[in-house]
Order: sequence, then structure tokens, then C-alpha cells
Amino acid sequence: MASDKAYDTQARLDALITQAGPELANASISNITGGGPVVIHSKTIPASTLKAGVLWTMYAAGTLAATTAPTAGNLEVDWGPVGTPLSGTQLGNLALPAAALSWMAPASAMPWICKVKLFGLSATEIATAIELKWRLGGGVANSVDYHTITDIAGLTSNVDRDVCLAWGKTGGTGITFATYAAHIGRRG
Repeated sequence: MASDKAYDTQARLDALITQAGPELANASISNITGGGPVVIHSKTIPASTLKAGVLWTMYAAGTLAATTAPTAGNLEVDWGPVGTPLSGTQLGNLALPAAALSWMAPASAMPWICKVKLFGLSATEIATAIELKWRLGGGVANSVDYHTITDIAGLTSNVDRDVCLAWGKTGGTGITFATYAAHIGRRG
């Protein structure tokens, strides 16, 4: 017969496994055709989880098609109320340079992949690194890599919050931002 301590240890282990994953990528994401920003993927972060040393990683991949290029485009990461993360605090914004946007059209099925790292610096501060890679045309010479890093303090973390990756654009026609899979995971 197992001791009470063994049962308590097993219960704690089961709780940690449930909290930590494994978690599959979301492969049921609607195409974005409007302006935005529009949430690509989000995850609820439990209250008091943000602390120094915690790391969340986000991955998303898909394709982009356009008839005419937008005049502005960006990927952003937001931290906000559960269900409405875009109404909260923007943790980072990767605004695409004009040269990247001009190559966007006419095009169909240009592949892209985005990686975001969120580093907890304290219970109210996150450093965010956003990296976008995409292939603008034939050959390796037409592949590009954009990135940005920000540090935001004064965040609310004593209640559940949603963190999200979103896409937004201005102008352009026939634009479809397709995401085939996205994932947000935690370490620490």
C-alpha cells in the first residue's frame, strides 16, 4: 500500500504534467483577408505565472498571397484580458519595411515562419523577440529575415491574461495571410 506522501507526490507530478504539456500546434486557423490586427493564435497564461526566468515560445507558419502589395504590414504580440488580448498591452511589433511589402505582390503562396520568444524578467516585465522569415521569390537570394526586440514593464500578471500573435496590414488587394499551424509553449 502506497503512503500518503507517495499519493501527494504523484498528484503534484500529474498537475505539473497537465500544466506543462505536451501541447499540439493549432492547425485550425482561419485565413486573414482583412486589415487587422487579427489574432493568429493566443494562449491563456494563468495568474502569477509571469516571473523572472520563465520563457514562452511561439511558432507560426503559413503562406501569403497578394494581388497588390499593402502599404503597411506587421506582426505583433499582445498581453491582455482573457478573450480580448488585443485590448491589452503590445509586447512587440515587427513592422515590415517598405522594400519587403513591394515584393509581396503579385504573389501566391509565399511561405513564412514566425518565431517569438517571451522572456520573463520579473512578475511585471517581459522582453520580447520577434523573428519573421519568408521567401519572396525563387532562390535563396530572395529569402529574408526580419527581427525586433522590446522590453515592456508594468504588466498585470496577478490575474489570468492572454498572450497572442496577430497580423495586421493596411492597403493592398487580394491579400490572404494563411497560417497552417501555430503553437505557444512554456519553459521555466
